[in-house]
Amino acid sequence: MNIICYGDSNTYGFNPKDGGRYEMSWVDILRIYYKSDFVVNAGLNGRLAEPRQFLFDVILHQYAPIDLLIIMLGTNNVDHLESIEHIVVSLHVMLRQALPLTKHILLMAPPYLQNDSIRHERSKELNKRLKTLAASFNVDFLDVEQVISQLADDGIHLTPVSHKELGEALIHHLSK
Repeated sequence: MNIICYGDSNTYGFNPKDGGRYEMSWVDILRIYYKSDFVVNAGLNGRLAEPRQFLFDVILHQYAPIDLLIIMLGTNNVDHLESIEHIVVSLHVMLRQALPLTKHILLMAPPYLQNDSIRHERSKELNKRLKTLAASFNVDFLDVEQVISQLADDGIHLTPVSHKELGEALIHHLSK
């Protein structure tokens, strides 16, 4: 099975305390569980949900056909106070682009930002909209906020604990 995990620093496994990478991200947990499969961490710090992503197109074609594409984006857009509509339209374009090259897609709504109340509320709105977007494309959906217990002190990034929680929740979710 060919599994591609596409996202931002919370996919990459960014450690905000030292600027490096955690030893174990949720993608690494999937890689251990699906040890006989090909699992790619296509996370990139600072990545935005944008309708024209050259790297997204390259990754789609490089690994096609893709058995499972997991997308988690929107954190940086919300943190930059971009419109929720722009984020949803961007992910709509990305899903439409991915469908012909992918057997199964899981759209994950990122955790609610905790760095201030405005971003927290915008995160909630984004997650509601992403659930509707996933349903409109008939792709699978997971709200990360519902499966993790904490964010790092910066209020943006996952912790080692939340990476473990997310990885385990994904294994359970994908086993259904």
